[in-house]
Amino acid sequence: MEERNERRNTERKDGWRFCTRKFSDSSEESIVNIKTASKCFLHTAFIEERTHGLGSYSVALYNGYQNVLPCHSYGYPAPYIAWVSNGVVLQNRTSDQDTNLVVIANGTKGTTTDYGCWASNNHGKDLYSITATHTGPYDMCIKPEEVRDPSRNRFSKQDTTKEIQNDKDSFDASKMYSFFNPLSSLYMKLATSCPPTSSCGTGAPGWLPDGHPKPEDGMVRRKVCFHYDGNCCYKALYVDVINCPGMYVYGLVNTVFLFAARYCFEDDKKNEAFAPFRSVPLLFAPVGGSNTALVNHVIVKHHGIEDTSQCLIVCMMSKCRSLNFDKLEKICEVNDVTKDEYPRDLTAKAGFQYYHPMRQPLVVNKGRN
Repeated sequence: MEERNERRNTERKDGWRFCTRKFSDSSEESIVNIKTASKCFLHTAFIEERTHGLGSYSVALYNGYQNVLPCHSYGYPAPYIAWVSNGVVLQNRTSDQDTNLVVIANGTKGTTTDYGCWASNNHGKDLYSITATHTGPYDMCIKPEEVRDPSRNRFSKQDTTKEIQNDKDSFDASKMYSFFNPLSSLYMKLATSCPPTSSCGTGAPGWLPDGHPKPEDGMVRRKVCFHYDGNCCYKALYVDVINCPGMYVYGLVNTVFLFAARYCFEDDKKNEAFAPFRSVPLLFAPVGGSNTALVNHVIVKHHGIEDTSQCLIVCMMSKCRSLNFDKLEKICEVNDVTKDEYPRDLTAKAGFQYYHPMRQPLVVNKGRN
């Protein structure tokens, strides 16, 4: 098919130009390619998350929280963007509106839901398909993927003898991540002030201009700015953040820029005393012997909990007063009272151990173990 090289260039305020390529049979090109040397892109609607790899085809939905599924489309005329699931249209908007889909998940843990984001205009259409897996409301804090990398600290400079670091393919959108600095034995959080461009082993460090959420805020969406070419927010991406007991946990997207960029962190000294692996023996102590639990006051019961530190996370996120833990069956029960208030309710229960809050927590050791 012979290309006629016909182009219609329409200047926009942001500097982009729309380009239409036609062929001898009068059909328009259906494959979309933007950010070419001529800064042209076609009229045909396309979805940025699919075209540039900014999104993922497999994501997690955290029950009880607002989960944001991103979808951004470009084209001329402005495309309509429709979110569809199981044949039902959930949302239909034009691309100049907020086209992300907000899902408050309540599905059964382990099940999946398929979502499709359709972008269309009179020149063509594009589809971005996502399979979302439902998870428990505490999973993002209980089992985050821990990254142990001191080079991500903002005080770690770029090593000119090594290849510059880049987060273009570092993260999986279906996972949540925590960051630990083995040199200081502290969890890290995203930097909250603009780092120098040589920080964190990269040329464009990412930081959080709007700060971190409080525990009661749950999981929130935050903008991450990347410092490049003298501009502290030259480019930006949006990530998920939650204030978990003892650490911040992040749902990160890969940095698909034309330059090397990397998320940049700093030691989180304020959370030092509450890291779960340190604070279980400091905040709670087993009472009453084995095969004992406080009954009639359970406010949350969660299965698949592997140890007392995970049970403590469930407890703290539920604003509990005490907890029961069955190590063999991996069951965590958290209570809204203690045995001091209801001593008769501390009774025999096979497999369980009751944990009571300590009156005077001990001084925290800065070491990991």
